[in-house]
Amino acid sequence: ASSIGATRVHSAKPRSLKFLPPRSSGTGAIRYLSGHGDFADRKRFPYPDFLLLDLKMPGKTGFDVLRWLGQQSRKPITYVLTDSTNKADRETAFALGATDYFTKPPDLAELIELIRRLDMTWQRSLSSPKPRLRVEGI
Repeated sequence: ASSIGATRVHSAKPRSLKFLPPRSSGTGAIRYLSGHGDFADRKRFPYPDFLLLDLKMPGKTGFDVLRWLGQQSRKPITYVLTDSTNKADRETAFALGATDYFTKPPDLAELIELIRRLDMTWQRSLSSPKPRLRVEGI
């Protein structure tokens, strides 16, 4: 269980994405997002444009991270990616500000479809230039 962020890289390749180091706990995700301690250097640890957030993390949960984000003036697009199929979890995630909710797929074909859905959601959520999510090596 973890959270993973990504940010657009402003370079000669405006459609590039940089994946940020995963945080293995909700507390770690909040520390990264808030820029505390080692994460204060935003050149090394940029604020993400979007966040993949699991609900089941040690310490603070994904719900805790969503609640914290709801109190912030700056919020990344937040996708919940979890193994929970519980309708109440889905409703709570949306009520707390999740952009979309995805259940972790059991096989590769479903993972590829999930990536396509994430790409469509990403496209709707951003203004231009509209980067495309690319997964290589699958």
